[in-house]
Amino acid sequence: MNTCSTLELQNDILQLIDTANKTHEPIRLKGSINNAVLLAEKDYESLVHEVELSKNPYYSTERDKNGWPKGIFDFNAEDIEQFPTVEEIRKHYK
Repeated sequence: MNTCSTLELQNDILQLIDTANKTHEPIRLKGSINNAVLLAEKDYESLVHEVELSKNPYYSTERDKNGWPKGIFDFNAEDIEQFPTVEEIRKHYK
């Protein structure tokens, strides 16, 4: 990760934005008290999307022995009873 001082930030903000978008690498902005990170907007949106997906219990990057995402079939009989029947789905979409 590249690091940039506040002086460089003040002088080269447009160039830093372009660099972040071209390289898709974060740029650390070093302040006198606190630091921050500059990300390309698309990279930030992708990161937020991944965080939201990770909150879904049925989304997992881990795979079972058959290659299926872990958790996708982790439900019991009570869960299955809540699923609509094929007939109910067909009625809904007529």
